[in-house]
Amino acid sequence: MYVGRLGLLDGRPGFDYAVLLAFYEYLIGLKRREHARRSGEPSVEASADAPLEADPQEA
Repeated sequence: MYVGRLGLLDGRPGFDYAVLLAFYEYLIGLKRREHARRSGEPSVEASADAPLEADPQEA
């Protein structure tokens, strides 16, 4: 997004801003996942942590 919106023209301050904005968006997503996990709502990320139905060692 930084390159696509011509952030290169802003120099170092533009790069710093883009990095901080990306980190801010990451924290928002992290907070949403924490909230969903605590409230018991199913989410796409939670399904990746779920154990498999059948264990290959037992078969």
